[in-house]
Amino acid sequence: MNTFRKTLALLGIVALVTSGCASYSQLRISDGTVLKASVADLITPAYIQENHSEQAQLLDLESALTLSEIAVLVAINNPGLKAERAKLAIGQAQVLDAGLFPDPQMSFSFDHPTNAGPLDVNGWGVGAGYDITALLTRKPRLDASQEAQKQIVLDILWQEWLTVQQAQFLAVKAVYNQQRLALLEQMKVLYEERYELSDTAVKAGDITLDVSGTNLTALLDVSSNLTQTQLSNNSTMHALKLALGLRSDASVNLQRLPPPPKIQNGQFKAALQSLTSRRPDLLALKAGVQSQDAKFRAAIRAQFPALNLGFNRLKDTAGLHSTGIGLNLSLPVFSRNRGQIAITKASRAQLREAYYARLADAQSQTNALMDNLGVLKNQQVFLGTYLPQLKLDVDKTRGAFQAGDLDALTFLNLEATWVSKQLELINLQEAHWGTLLALQTMLALRPVTSPDLIEEVR
Repeated sequence: MNTFRKTLALLGIVALVTSGCASYSQLRISDGTVLKASVADLITPAYIQENHSEQAQLLDLESALTLSEIAVLVAINNPGLKAERAKLAIGQAQVLDAGLFPDPQMSFSFDHPTNAGPLDVNGWGVGAGYDITALLTRKPRLDASQEAQKQIVLDILWQEWLTVQQAQFLAVKAVYNQQRLALLEQMKVLYEERYELSDTAVKAGDITLDVSGTNLTALLDVSSNLTQTQLSNNSTMHALKLALGLRSDASVNLQRLPPPPKIQNGQFKAALQSLTSRRPDLLALKAGVQSQDAKFRAAIRAQFPALNLGFNRLKDTAGLHSTGIGLNLSLPVFSRNRGQIAITKASRAQLREAYYARLADAQSQTNALMDNLGVLKNQQVFLGTYLPQLKLDVDKTRGAFQAGDLDALTFLNLEATWVSKQLELINLQEAHWGTLLALQTMLALRPVTSPDLIEEVR
């Protein structure tokens, strides 16, 4: 009866322990696309927060999208960022795992004498033990996991900013592509009409073949340029739609760009000086160093003899009861955990050097981008000053060309120069916006954060 009660009690303990176990469920994968059919189908928050301000800005998806709206939509709906944010759950699980206390160990034995005498009985033993070393290293292991989780969050945040920057640049490129296309299509129509007239005049013997040939050359050149721009625009729009989480056949309307905001030297220097306290990739590397430092502390603690403390209650086959204590101790003769100590120490030093290298690269990149802004601005001012005069010259000489008072090659070279410089101005404006967006991201001046990360970052 006594043995039955003990067995029943043991079964009750086992049932109690296993009642909290997790159960398995299969994760199914859908073969359908995750891309949306229209902008209206995209996931949108009730408001967005720019520059960490508390002012709410509503998303208006009925009209053409602004760069700010594209930033928010990409941060939430981009398929690649969704996959990155799934890493948050892994980091949280690792923190949970590191913070759990080690489970106690239990043992049970039963001895039945096979050559029993009249006084022999069945023997049994019950024991309980606990890993003291795992308990001693729990705190630094937990610290390491928490810093690693912080690193994951900051790495994802930095990836968001880079993805948003790229999507905004695609939007900028798409807007300026429309301006290029409009100019080139206008010139193509003009050159087609001009070539048809000159071809007719050549056949009638009114003009020489060199005039018609020059017109044909201009037509072929502008047609080739138009084709390349159309191909570029197709690639840009498909990439932008994918960044937004839209299907290729979805319609995306973009607003015309306002004048690019200016970054003053004082603002640039202040932002560069505080870069290490704001830029997510730098903060992530700092967290990585702290995580490795905690792992190093855990390895130091684990070099001491592994200790396992246990208690037991025994009854031998002679019927003698005993209670005892057990102590398992590993002898630090050969290993002494020197391998893990060396690995974690070297990893910590490597991450510190990686942080210094990233900081140096960030400072160099931001200075280069700021200098590029000045060069681009100067050239835009220069072209903006002289292009109107060149346009006047083209308009004045067009009449002389049509009257036959100016040779075709001279006029078409002048007109082609105006077209190429007009395209150059558009390219400069696009490059100015692209450089500005990159600089804002590199300086962490205009962060965009998805709702999933807002609380994590705070």
